[in-house]
Amino acid sequence: MKAKYIAAIFLQALAPLMLLGFSLVIAHSQGVDAQGAFAAAKSWFDLLVAFGCFGFPQSSILAINREGASPNWLFRASIFYSCVLIAFFGACSYFFQKNLSPNTALALSVGIGASSAVLVNIWRGVALTLEDGLHFHLITVLPTVSFLLIASIGVLGGASLKEDMALLYGVTAVVLVPAAYLVFPRKKLAQAKGTVPRIGPLITSGTEVFLQAISNVFQMFFCLWLLRKVFGLEQVGYFSLCLMLVNAFAFPLQALSPIILNKWSKHADNRALVSGARLGNLILIGLFFLMGLFSFGIPYAIEIFGSGKFVHAAPAMQVAVFILIPTLALRMDGLRLSATGNLRFNSILTIAKCTIFALSFFAVTLSAEEENGARAAMFCWLFAEVLAAAFCRLKVRAVLKKQVVS
Repeated sequence: MKAKYIAAIFLQALAPLMLLGFSLVIAHSQGVDAQGAFAAAKSWFDLLVAFGCFGFPQSSILAINREGASPNWLFRASIFYSCVLIAFFGACSYFFQKNLSPNTALALSVGIGASSAVLVNIWRGVALTLEDGLHFHLITVLPTVSFLLIASIGVLGGASLKEDMALLYGVTAVVLVPAAYLVFPRKKLAQAKGTVPRIGPLITSGTEVFLQAISNVFQMFFCLWLLRKVFGLEQVGYFSLCLMLVNAFAFPLQALSPIILNKWSKHADNRALVSGARLGNLILIGLFFLMGLFSFGIPYAIEIFGSGKFVHAAPAMQVAVFILIPTLALRMDGLRLSATGNLRFNSILTIAKCTIFALSFFAVTLSAEEENGARAAMFCWLFAEVLAAAFCRLKVRAVLKKQVVS
């Protein structure tokens, strides 16, 4: 394995692993309901960031690589764009999230935090065109690491994750933006040449990625909102801990996916559709049996290492570990389709997956018992992932068959 692959896995593992560790500490020290409040607030923040990015990190890459757009222009324009978003994000938080930002000052704080995350995400896209090494990986993990640093200091200083999340997000911007500026490869930016990009393609070329991102984030936001409304913050906490565990297991592929996509997209034939397919299937089969063992041992592990505090999370976690299998299959097949130009299908599938989950979970909430809320959500999440992975695999085979025939 090349050094940059190892660096990608190691550095980008920091964000999901630190988030999981922080969440476990909060749940253990302040209670699962505090962790639930933290997860619910974070889902709203993530939704704002996904909407604000609007696919610009990806469209900036395309504008630079395909049209010769100026990285310098995009770097500066993103600063102006993020400043405009502050008022919009603040207004959204004030009117739609009163429990998070009950007054104008706190709503503005959320707006500042979210807009700074959007800015750094766009800078990340520009940085990738200049250097795909250390600087790129550092910028990738900076938003999460910066927030967790501020949140940890805040909690140690007596801040409440139920009441002070809006303020913590605003303070994060003070750390995040200067840190991202220092890490950004500014020397290469100064040397880069290019023209002012066309605004139309800059807006539209990232639409497919934007639709996928907003659907994925909305699925999480809707799930935590409905869990909180029907089952309470404790079930929100259990569910979010389970999903963070899944994301921690999936981080190697998440870290390598841009590099894999870059490699596969260089082939115009069916190599992207079959490359590593046999090995991938064997890995998924092995994971099925491994996750079965994990699922069996989870109640005992929680009782031994969790001091009984997370015993009620065991049923949900036993389901959650199996989500890793369709998630990885869907991610790999989605990369194959993206590499062969089938972005529209990926977008439609992501929206359909979000819709299936929302409808199935809403139906389940009508009859599920309060203590089974997180487990019910996990079953619905698994159901949606399995269906999406199956349809994605069928699409890969259809595209491969079409290419072979032609």
